[in-house]
Amino acid sequence: MALRWWERAGALAPLFAVLQVNGLKVEVGGVVLSENVSFTVRAGEKVGLVGRNGAGKTSMLKVIGGAADAAAGSVRFDGGLGYLPQDPRLDLVPEDVTALRHVLSGRGFDDALERIAKLQAAMEADPTERNIDRYTRALDRFGMEGGYSAESEVRRLAAGIGLADEKLDLPLGALSGGQRRRVEVVRILFAGSDVLLLDEPTNHLDADAKSWMLSFLRDYRGALIVISH
Repeated sequence: MALRWWERAGALAPLFAVLQVNGLKVEVGGVVLSENVSFTVRAGEKVGLVGRNGAGKTSMLKVIGGAADAAAGSVRFDGGLGYLPQDPRLDLVPEDVTALRHVLSGRGFDDALERIAKLQAAMEADPTERNIDRYTRALDRFGMEGGYSAESEVRRLAAGIGLADEKLDLPLGALSGGQRRRVEVVRILFAGSDVLLLDEPTNHLDADAKSWMLSFLRDYRGALIVISH
């Protein structure tokens, strides 16, 4: 197993480390898969985690992403982290939440929408000047923070990855496993984290969606660590 940089920060780029791994040891079921692993990823760098099947790539990424504990060593992030496991847990979000709302939660817009809905209900039940003002100010703030353009961005990402537009308006419980995985991919990409850890992000994608994904990752401004065929 090895790390291969396909895009390094330029010589004139700031020496800003977004991920530091020191002396990492990965162990599963008493079997040591890797040990004494140390590396640094700088802002904007793109790294491939490569190795034969069974070498421990997925286990390594789980530890880096915080989904599993290291047997030894440390992992430090400076900035936001987005982690897409090979098999995302699809049971952690209520099935009545729409796909769109789940994706918007990647930037916290779901909380804003919930607050707006509550303020709207309060205003309709008791249309006082105070309730109207609170509702209006919440809408203004939502717009200033990019809430209205966010939905368009989500739909553009979904189209690129091959998720039909109408699926975004359905509750998660109405989607197939493959569709829900696409929703998770869109959510991770939409969040725009400083570091993305992606385990087989092109799984179950057709040729057009794979091409779109590669183009998106090539232009992504954050740092990447990717496991892919």
